[in-house]
Amino acid sequence: MDVHYSRRLIAVIVLLLAATILACGLPGGGQQAASKPATIISAPLTGTRVDVGQVVNVESTATDATGVAKVELWVDGQLYREDAPPSPQTSYTVVQPWQATAPGNHTLTVRAQNAGKVYSDLASVVVEVIQPGAQITPAVVVPTSTPTPTIPVDTPTPIGGTAAPGETPTVAGETPAPSATPSAGTPPPTSPPGATATPATATITGFESFGTWQRGDEPNGTLTQTTEQVHSGQYAAKLAYAFASAGNDYVVFLQDHPLAGTPTSISVWVFGNGSGHFLNVWVRDAQGETWQSTFGQIKHTGWQQMTALIQTGQPWPWGHIDGSSNGVVDYPIAFRGLVLDDMPDTCACSGIIYIDDITVGAGVQPPGGEVTCVPTATPSAPADMILVPAGEFLMGSTKAQVDQAESWSGKARYEFEDEFPQHTVYLDAYYIDRFEVTNAQFEAFANATGYRTTAENKGELSTWRAAYAPGMESYPVVWMSWYDADAYCKWAGKRLPTEAEWEKAARGNLGRIFPWGNDWDPKKANAGETGYGHTMPVGSFPDGFSYYGARDMAGNVWEWVADWWDPNYYSVSATRNPQGPLTPTQNKVLRGGAFGNAPWQLRVAHRHTGGPDGYAPDHGFRCAKSAP
Repeated sequence: MDVHYSRRLIAVIVLLLAATILACGLPGGGQQAASKPATIISAPLTGTRVDVGQVVNVESTATDATGVAKVELWVDGQLYREDAPPSPQTSYTVVQPWQATAPGNHTLTVRAQNAGKVYSDLASVVVEVIQPGAQITPAVVVPTSTPTPTIPVDTPTPIGGTAAPGETPTVAGETPAPSATPSAGTPPPTSPPGATATPATATITGFESFGTWQRGDEPNGTLTQTTEQVHSGQYAAKLAYAFASAGNDYVVFLQDHPLAGTPTSISVWVFGNGSGHFLNVWVRDAQGETWQSTFGQIKHTGWQQMTALIQTGQPWPWGHIDGSSNGVVDYPIAFRGLVLDDMPDTCACSGIIYIDDITVGAGVQPPGGEVTCVPTATPSAPADMILVPAGEFLMGSTKAQVDQAESWSGKARYEFEDEFPQHTVYLDAYYIDRFEVTNAQFEAFANATGYRTTAENKGELSTWRAAYAPGMESYPVVWMSWYDADAYCKWAGKRLPTEAEWEKAARGNLGRIFPWGNDWDPKKANAGETGYGHTMPVGSFPDGFSYYGARDMAGNVWEWVADWWDPNYYSVSATRNPQGPLTPTQNKVLRGGAFGNAPWQLRVAHRHTGGPDGYAPDHGFRCAKSAP
């Protein structure tokens, strides 16, 4: 019998048994809650290598007692296609072709949905796409007093990863040798073909030319070139990680860059997610020793530069990774790669960070040999808030952006003239809620204070309580007036953001049209085109976050801000920390668009208005707070 067919048949049988058990309940356990589908990928296998232009047939099987309704194929975090049987089936095998168009490692992910609209867990494989006829060159490893196995470039072995304090990382299958000074005749490592020396105090890579980053043995993530979040230029690197076990997990990505001179620091711009994981860097010295330094823990959100110093004597995560150690870093050195290490080790979690502009520099030499592990300091943001650093940004729209909005909407030009002129605004540092305020949060406020909303006081049947059904705790609270939003934020020790604060948090300092960039994408926001027709739990569109990491700033619900609305305000606005018109007008400002709106209404510069005592099923808010 064909081996591939046998493997697929066994997988189907196991999945059917699992689905049957879940549907019928475990012995003695009573009736089980509604199950979710089970999904497995039969082909390709992780590690499969294909040429650019080749079609990869992704074969998967999903099973569910209530019937599989559809199977989705996602490529590198983007929905690629979905397929469905004519009617829900308890077992559904599908082959979904994907054409490999770009070199590098690509994550193929499958998930299934059953007839009850419950999704399965994700099943993923990673395939490598190479240029036709590309040659794989082995890495050169310098011999030491204990022979080190040659590590093929196509399957680099992480040499012990990021060991806990007191541990010595070792090559897989190797007995570590005592530290010893290499013989005088030990040759320096040979640079890979085509490598060029990188001058000191210069860029190692800005990811404009991505090349090949080889992942280590731990299949815990992917590193791909992206335009989703960029610090400078056109491209950055997207590091998607998935630490499946509650153990010491890490993922390694290797790409050699020889460094000229005697650089003592390496810096990188990181678009963080507040996870607290360690981002480390490996360098290899002239004696073939690999050393690890750390950029620090990723406690921030949005873009921030982090720095690692290259100097012995630092505490963990600094450490000697490979090679016979003589206790010093011998120049010249080479950038070896990046390591993301879970923190805490018990974390079974996944997420995404973005990396850009890795540079070398002279570093900061501390006095007296003090600890030199000094990642860029990050003010501690309150829970569920993100820091927006002080600085300038572009507020409002250009003529070209308004022309585009006018063509999208079919509206008269005067509808957009309140976005003129685009102007530069400076804001002090502040915090803003990562998510819109939810039903559960507003309920805690109402229960603690006895607060009644504007709609409740008017005796309306349509109120936030009427819209708050069981299971909707994490949905944004709606039917909010400006007064309701203001009251909640004050109770929470915060305030409504100014219109300028809201816009900067949404678009960053690059003048973006949407939170994620300049191109509309219905997969990144809950809008009319997305098709849900109602609010969704906050954070349901993880790829739509803003430059600083805020979620749902386009779509889901309109958000009240502090300012009164004046269509001519931008012509007379203060350029530093504007607070909106000083004299009250008839309306307040709402921003961001909602679940039923068109793309032109979800632009970050679009201004919507409403009376402060008005409320609607798509009116919500988030709060802000001044940074110390």
